[in-house]
Amino acid sequence: MRLHEQGVSVRQIAQQMGMGRQTVRRYLNQGAFPEITQRRKMPSILDRWEPYLLQRWQAGCHNALQLYREIHEQGYTGSHPLVSRWATQHRKDHFDTPSAVSEVAPELRSTQGQPTMRRLSP
Repeated sequence: MRLHEQGVSVRQIAQQMGMGRQTVRRYLNQGAFPEITQRRKMPSILDRWEPYLLQRWQAGCHNALQLYREIHEQGYTGSHPLVSRWATQHRKDHFDTPSAVSEVAPELRSTQGQPTMRRLSP
């Protein structure tokens, strides 16, 4: 807004601020920087099976392929990668679960009293 008041063109403002000219025009027309709103959660084809997936997850099944096979038998028509992304996100959200993906590869973890051994690269 200050740049515009100083007479700087929309094009130059967009370049300096690293945004599109249309975005700059929109902000100038509104008179202020708009508040960022929370995005609406769009419905997913997986929503219908989420209660079942959560139940299986809590029962200890953290294998995305197995979960996919089970819901596919129940009529799920979506893809395996979608279920895999769901499982990955669930692992991140619940990192304290026993079978959550570890940040350190098993061969890099140190055991009691032994120094950490790193694999040699090719």
